[in-house]
Amino acid sequence: MKRVFGFLMAAVMLVSITAGIDLSAYAKTESVGEEYSYSYVNPYYEGKIAEAAFSEDEDDESDEFTCKAPLVSATAYSDGKAIEVLRDKMVARTKSVTLNVVTPRSGNDALQYIAEQAISQERSVSTADGDYLRWNMYSMQGRGRVIKLGAKNEYQLTFEMEYLTTAAQEKEITNKINSVLKSLNLNGKSDFRKLKLIHDFVCENAKYDYDHLDDYNYKVQFSTYGALIKGVTVCQGYSTLFYRLCKEVGISCRVVAGGNHGWNIAKLGGKYYYIDTTWDDTQTDFYPEKENNSYWSDDYVYDWFMLGSEDFLYHTFSSEYTTNYFKSKYPVSTESYVCTHPSTVWVIPKDASCLVGFDKDKHCAECDAYIETVTVEPAESHTYVDKVVAPSCTAKGYTRHTCSVCNSSYDDKIVSATGHSYKKTVTKATEKADGKIVDACTKCKAVKSTTAVPKIKSVALSTTATYYNGKVKTPGVTVKDVKGRTLRNGTDYTVSFASGRKYVGRYAVTVTFKGNYSGKKTLYFNIIPRGVSKINSVTSRSRGFVVNWTKQRTQTTGYQIQYSTNKNMSGAKTITMPKNTYYAKNIKGLKGNKRYYVRIRTYKVTKFNGKNYNIYSPWCATKSVTTKR
Repeated sequence: MKRVFGFLMAAVMLVSITAGIDLSAYAKTESVGEEYSYSYVNPYYEGKIAEAAFSEDEDDESDEFTCKAPLVSATAYSDGKAIEVLRDKMVARTKSVTLNVVTPRSGNDALQYIAEQAISQERSVSTADGDYLRWNMYSMQGRGRVIKLGAKNEYQLTFEMEYLTTAAQEKEITNKINSVLKSLNLNGKSDFRKLKLIHDFVCENAKYDYDHLDDYNYKVQFSTYGALIKGVTVCQGYSTLFYRLCKEVGISCRVVAGGNHGWNIAKLGGKYYYIDTTWDDTQTDFYPEKENNSYWSDDYVYDWFMLGSEDFLYHTFSSEYTTNYFKSKYPVSTESYVCTHPSTVWVIPKDASCLVGFDKDKHCAECDAYIETVTVEPAESHTYVDKVVAPSCTAKGYTRHTCSVCNSSYDDKIVSATGHSYKKTVTKATEKADGKIVDACTKCKAVKSTTAVPKIKSVALSTTATYYNGKVKTPGVTVKDVKGRTLRNGTDYTVSFASGRKYVGRYAVTVTFKGNYSGKKTLYFNIIPRGVSKINSVTSRSRGFVVNWTKQRTQTTGYQIQYSTNKNMSGAKTITMPKNTYYAKNIKGLKGNKRYYVRIRTYKVTKFNGKNYNIYSPWCATKSVTTKR
């Protein structure tokens, strides 16, 4: 007798179980810090899978379990957002999730509602949630406590989950599904043809897992991973794999359960039809000749494929699937689907020959049903249709002569392969992105080699400030990539300098990348004026002093004087002398009998980008003076 289903999570209804409940009564009894708990174990898996079956799971990245953290508000989600976050975390197989939730619901109700809705088909946004997530989950434990009370209470809710599959196994499933869909080549086919090919793949790929019927330390037989990767499973694996493949190609599908068994409904046109891949695949199995696995049959049938409600016998439905809501949302046809054979194909034996005659069969191109057999009488010769196949880079060309009646063929006019014609294509590196050099054939696009071009990390001048001396200034440029390699001027970039670079001012240096690099970088440097070599004297005065210096008139506009009572010049006051002919300054209005520090620098007013731009020399050495009373 085959392994059968338990009804999974009957409490997860398609209509919120909290609708119409007055939650104010719950809120009145709550207090800050009050705790709640919620526990769910899949009723079918309970008692069928031992705790040890989960002990070897990988350490999935999980949010820290923080239910005992301080009662402080973090980012608080609404019910709907909390459901989305929990659902997406579960799809990623996160094992522990803590959320702050603001909700009018009571603590226990909030826990249960969010947990149930996270695996509801009504909240499905991908092929890996909804029924797929629900049937690949073993258990969920919830814990919550009140953080704040108000019109809408805030709770800290923590959920811990156990799954039949790990994150790594789900990644393997997704990769295999992508490969399967590519091989099935379902694009452009009718929905019925897609359903049939998916049905056939599931039945061909999976065998019923009789060997683990009583192995409580093994959980894979219940999962999509068992059906798709291991190739042995029970009805959960059959139905969830069928569900996932249908969803991937845009066909509405559900997993339906009852009477310790599970199957699918899938939509075709405006109606749903029943499909039981488990029973179609195991119809010819026999048991218990376990020694040589002879109960694993390679045959499958279509006894339970695309049936209407009047023909779908011997299946007991759980109450979830008999509600008026479910029936109206997923209307099942009363009559089974009957293919109208809209198009046909002829199947000709491989060894057929016009010269001796043969029988050919007509089949429906949609359902593969046999329609008729036609006998082709012997003929004196073949009726050939010629097709010229041009040579490729690696394959010979030829002319193929194929008989339009019996499909027999032969080739002649063989032409040698052309060989590859390689050309390098450069995707240039920039300061933001790596580049690459791809040496590929221009005809068949085969790649001979790919060379990375690391992105540019730094462009620097040898100096950004230099003294005026009447000579043209040309600072050096160094360009390096992220690997530390120094790029070459002239090969990887060129440099252009602004004119007039021997006078005090600000000047641009433009680096333009070339070769395997693209982009442009502009840097700047200053030619600064000569400063005052030293202060000649500082003479004390009543509540002031007189400072005297040697004039510096070459490429200068004037001077700046700074003085402060602090040796480090903090809090200094600045006086600007707008002419370079000055050489002394009487500073008054200071504190009497107080030590002051003073320094001087030159400056020049220049133009940069159409605006005045002051360039200053360094400060000269400071001198001190003590004012008189």
